[in-house]
Amino acid sequence: MSAVAHAVLRPVVFLLCLALLGLPGAQRAAFGATDRDEVVPAGVWLTRASLSVDAQDTAAVRDGGTAPLKEYLLPQRAVRAQVDGSVSRRVTEAALQGTYGITDAWNVSLKVPHVSVRYDASLRYTGDDTATAERVDEMARDRAGLGDVRLLSLHRPVFGDRNAFTFGYGLSWPGSEANGPYTGLGGEVVHHYGPALLGVLHYTRYPALGRSRFDARVEVRDPRATKVEVAGVEGKKPYVGGRETTVTLGWASEVQRFTLAGEGELYVRTPTTVDNALQNDPVYDYTTRLRVGYGNLVELERGRPAFPYRVDLSYERTLGQMSFNTPLHNRVSLSLLTYF
Repeated sequence: MSAVAHAVLRPVVFLLCLALLGLPGAQRAAFGATDRDEVVPAGVWLTRASLSVDAQDTAAVRDGGTAPLKEYLLPQRAVRAQVDGSVSRRVTEAALQGTYGITDAWNVSLKVPHVSVRYDASLRYTGDDTATAERVDEMARDRAGLGDVRLLSLHRPVFGDRNAFTFGYGLSWPGSEANGPYTGLGGEVVHHYGPALLGVLHYTRYPALGRSRFDARVEVRDPRATKVEVAGVEGKKPYVGGRETTVTLGWASEVQRFTLAGEGELYVRTPTTVDNALQNDPVYDYTTRLRVGYGNLVELERGRPAFPYRVDLSYERTLGQMSFNTPLHNRVSLSLLTYF
């Protein structure tokens, strides 16, 4: 069996075992599966403010295993052999999300992130190809701007003591031109290069185990065709990003004012197309997250506190041996959730 097939099958099997055994999964601080698509009653606002910092210096590469980030950003061996030095980067995201209850079963949600990417690079191209030199310079340039703005319509046709089901659909689009010219997969650091349609399915099970919940979530991002500048090439070229599928399984339990949660997530992206040519850049990324939260939301069952809130702190890590063609995320996040 090929290395790519192993990269896909291993995390899928692990996720299935996680679901069958009921082991703790994990949750991204602000947008984990355990409450990412929460539906609020009519007339209620839910807001989230989050800050995350992701240090990247290693990647799961195409040849299998892990390697310095430089090998991910420069996958062509012939080009990499002509570039001296090393590179790492820090990705910081500050995001605001607001969800409003139009009815008890229909919400509208908007997320606006600001992303900053800072490189620590000592790359030096020793060849004589002008286009490659421009690409190397662009690749390690600091970026900052609005990320992908996401608008979702959320619908919850099923909500009971033991089960809930939510589906959603919407749009995402780049909020700025921060990425600069296209330099390959590693260049989409602030946002995607074009708009996309979004689809979400989210099932929640509330077992008879105290205040706990199990979540299974699938999200599909279907990119629309756009045009991008390509480093070293004149004029804009047609671009279609790869279709993205994210499968998430998570578990969360509340103990008085504390929340403990875990999550496992598999992200798969098909190859992109640039200037009508299919690129060899598929992605498989398996990530685990752990979260601890503290707040007074449990008091909503007895009445409305003056300021309903929950603060979450989480840690996220990509499992390199189960991933392919992706940076290893090493992310810490802090978020505040409130209702009014």
